[in-house]
Amino acid sequence: MKNMIGQFSRERLEALIDDEDCRATVSEQETFAEIVLALQNAPGKIYQIRKLDGSEEWQQWEEVDEGEYHASVNYEGWGRRVLYGAPATSAPDGWKLVPVDATRKMIDAAKCIEEDGYDAMHKAMLAAAPIPGGSDAN
Repeated sequence: MKNMIGQFSRERLEALIDDEDCRATVSEQETFAEIVLALQNAPGKIYQIRKLDGSEEWQQWEEVDEGEYHASVNYEGWGRRVLYGAPATSAPDGWKLVPVDATRKMIDAAKCIEEDGYDAMHKAMLAAAPIPGGSDAN
């Protein structure tokens, strides 16, 4: 999908949005459709609902499972939305993807410098964390 998205410069996308005379070509329309389908089929869908009665407690969207999301369509006064996103495969500068549960290697790295404090332990665990998809991911 990155290759499909890379076909469009920022300027071209802004022109398609802002310029009334600018129209997407048939090829661009097909690529947009492929991107949307890929996102809709990607893991990581988040289903959200909220009550539309104006009460403060329901101002925020609430995450729900897919079944509850589809059930809420039968009730008036509910807003529904699906957020699409592919799983992260890289992290922004200053961030690192780590396992949800610490690996044995991460725990051992923290134990080795426990006396240096939590910040040092945290840094040691990050350094010992496996790279997603790498051979030491378990």
